[in-house]
Amino acid sequence: MSSAAQLLQRLEDKARDLGVADRIHTVRADLDAGWPAIDPVDLVWASSALHHMADPDRVLTEVLAGLHPGGLLAVAEMDAFPRFLLDDIGIGRRGLEERCHAAPIARRHRSLRSGIAAAHPVQPRRPDERRRSGHARYPH
Repeated sequence: MSSAAQLLQRLEDKARDLGVADRIHTVRADLDAGWPAIDPVDLVWASSALHHMADPDRVLTEVLAGLHPGGLLAVAEMDAFPRFLLDDIGIGRRGLEERCHAAPIARRHRSLRSGIAAAHPVQPRRPDERRRSGHARYPH
């Protein structure tokens, strides 16, 4: 099951090449929209997919409900990005790949912080702090 038709086609082609096409059935579905109306299944394989789901707890509940008794749910998720580069690639600063992986996390953190700051601005408490900050009149 996948929302990506090309991945399902690749699986079907591989199963046909291995002579097991009669043992698999692929389904195109977006699990964020809910479990599709299909018969119970023997195996659900989720590989690096749950972290993409809007509500993984709901998806897992629906997957488990869609298994035959004794069916198997196999989940493979990463706890970190895989590393491919040496820490020192011989040019520039060390740790290029680590910085590349950290950049989107830092950007998300800054975005969250600025959103919190906009929703809950820090306001000076004492009159002298109000004057220094340019807020001569400050509602209590």
